[in-house]
Amino acid sequence: MIAPQFNFFLRISQSSILNSIFVASLFILFLWQILNKEKNYKYFRSDFISIIVVLVVCRLILPIECFYTWTLPSTPYGDLHHYVLMAPVLNTGLEIKDVFILICIVGSIIQLIRYGYEIYQTRFMDKYVLVSKEERMKVDPILTDFTVVKSEYIKQPEVRSFKRMIYLPKVDFSEQELKYILLHETRHLKNHDLFLLQIVNVLQIIYWWFPLIYVFRREFQFLLEIRVDYQVSKILNQDEYLDYAQAMIGVNKKIEMQKVKYSQNLGFANFEKSELSHRVAFYLEGENRRRTSKLLLALLLIFGIGSSAFILEPYYGERIFGEDYVGSSNSYLIEKKRWHI
Repeated sequence: MIAPQFNFFLRISQSSILNSIFVASLFILFLWQILNKEKNYKYFRSDFISIIVVLVVCRLILPIECFYTWTLPSTPYGDLHHYVLMAPVLNTGLEIKDVFILICIVGSIIQLIRYGYEIYQTRFMDKYVLVSKEERMKVDPILTDFTVVKSEYIKQPEVRSFKRMIYLPKVDFSEQELKYILLHETRHLKNHDLFLLQIVNVLQIIYWWFPLIYVFRREFQFLLEIRVDYQVSKILNQDEYLDYAQAMIGVNKKIEMQKVKYSQNLGFANFEKSELSHRVAFYLEGENRRRTSKLLLALLLIFGIGSSAFILEPYYGERIFGEDYVGSSNSYLIEKKRWHI
């Protein structure tokens, strides 16, 4: 066993990136487990879920070793790094890890181009909506600074990009449904949720090769919706609480559901039936419990901070003439027989 080292400065390394990916994976899987089991909704609320999201985003944006991180040298990791990641690729002069880095960079560039094209299409969406002035409407006091646009080109109520504009399909919503739609969408705009969504979109561009990033983005969008549901519920009267849930279901039945085309959209009923069921269940459970237990929140924070306490670094020993040896204090050479940490 090799004594661990203590880091006094923040730094980023291959090991810190792998450690962050591992920790983020645990949090994402935990988040997925919470949001896909309705029985969990009475224990974990949006405050708890928000902390998980913040921890994942922080770990992916800043895959660093903290000042309190203990570095644990690992011989298996060293062997993996030496014999696999540093293995030459034919006669190209490149190593396996160099090829992986190149693939990641090229993939990110492709994802960035695709993302930029989506923004371009969204930016000029008004050009294709073709809405007359008569079809624009403002509803006070809900929409003091917001414009509502109705068009046959819109399939579902939503907000797009950063414009203070709400898009509605040409569907006959009831007065009550329209009220809840507008309350919901304006709250997205006031929260700057579209900006938050873009942060996760950028992470998806960088970590496109990380399968769980797509799970995280889907769950993050779900979180934005249930958070807005909670905010709207606080300004509703008691007798309107169930009406809002019924409106979610009613609107979903009226609109033409389709796969989301852009990654800059947030909508009142922008979910498949199974996801809508989870969202309604989470909302209704909020009438009984709106906050997570403080003990669970404290445990989550402790685990989140403690996840950076240890990190593995590759340990190579001494390699002489292509063989692995570990030097002892009296200068004898001892052949390494087994992997060890």
